[in-house]
Amino acid sequence: MADRVPEPGGNVPTSGQALIQTLTNVTNWVLGVLALVGGIFILVAAFQYLTAAGDAEKLGKAKNTLIYAIVAIAIGLLARGIPFIIQSITGIQFQQ
Repeated sequence: MADRVPEPGGNVPTSGQALIQTLTNVTNWVLGVLALVGGIFILVAAFQYLTAAGDAEKLGKAKNTLIYAIVAIAIGLLARGIPFIIQSITGIQFQQ
């Protein structure tokens, strides 16, 4: 039984267009998750700024948290471009 190869189909992309569509779906999901996490960390950074009361160490921590949140959102936006980069390299056209 271990030597049997599964039949193609299901969720496995079998063409270039299906691969691009799968990458698009994954990057959309990544963008959503990172945007949500980034938004939560922006709120955390705002809370840290408000409760820092002038303490330089706490202000620095809030600033770093805000930078990390912005980086997370930027990575999510860059991930959204991966299917388009692959499409331009391979020449595969797909519908969104």
